[in-house]
Amino acid sequence: DDGDDGDVDGKDCKSVESTILKEYESFKEIIQANGYLMFRPPLFSFQNVDERLSELMLDDAFGDFCWTPSRDVDFIRRFIRSGFFPLATPISPPPGKDIYSVILPENDRERCVFELTKTPFHVAKSTRKRAKKLTMTIDTQFERVIDECITRHGENWVGFVKPEFIACHRQNNQAGVNVRFHSIEVWNSEDVLVAGEIGWSCGGIYTSGTGYTHEKGAGTVQLCALARLLVTKGFSLWDLGVPLDYKLKMGAYLISRKDFVDLVRKFRDDEAEFTIGGGKARIIDIIKSSDVNEKGNPITTNKSTTN
Repeated sequence: DDGDDGDVDGKDCKSVESTILKEYESFKEIIQANGYLMFRPPLFSFQNVDERLSELMLDDAFGDFCWTPSRDVDFIRRFIRSGFFPLATPISPPPGKDIYSVILPENDRERCVFELTKTPFHVAKSTRKRAKKLTMTIDTQFERVIDECITRHGENWVGFVKPEFIACHRQNNQAGVNVRFHSIEVWNSEDVLVAGEIGWSCGGIYTSGTGYTHEKGAGTVQLCALARLLVTKGFSLWDLGVPLDYKLKMGAYLISRKDFVDLVRKFRDDEAEFTIGGGKARIIDIIKSSDVNEKGNPITTNKSTTN
């Protein structure tokens, strides 16, 4: 299964033709107003994304980004399933058009990852101490977490795809491509939201998109809890995107684009469920739920609230 049949989700021929014509017209209008995009390879929603990516990986001039005139939510989920990351950038709007940004499907030549089935994730004592005062929820404050990320980092890239991300999240339970958008929320003892993250899952792969923190140490606790939650829920690959020092310090490492795509195709049809039992969980319990001893064997706890 290549995960992408390229038939625009089974629509009839007239609908496919209409999609192609509309997208190509938009492509020409955007190019005319933003000539530099001629130097980036396009990606269209009517293409087989796996095949297109395989072609691009053979082209030394590919770089790290494509661009697409499409903002179709199903297409975004399809190209994520193939291993692309949905960045976005502002553009000059074509005359008479309300188009102020385009999506840049990104697939870096090197990717920062953590293979959860191979490498134990260490949690420091200081982080465990902070974790005792924090709780976590999933998918209860998606729009608020996006807004907090935009407030913290500026409109940046996620501000340009906020409507599409919200639409993707609302479609999590619909049949079709198994890409689901998530928010992670971290709360302090006064029930104040102090950290959060937007990401997405695809089979046994979880990708961290962007996040924020308002309380010292809460971001580190959230990342450690996320790593342990992914392990207990059956995920195999944690995709951390571009390499940054804090990611490498916590044990993530770089792999080539080819190796990353191979792992995506290996794990994207696995069964894994990104949930927390009971709605809200103590983060220290999440961390303890996948503790291992010096021999690598699980250390069980009777206080875990995850399932």
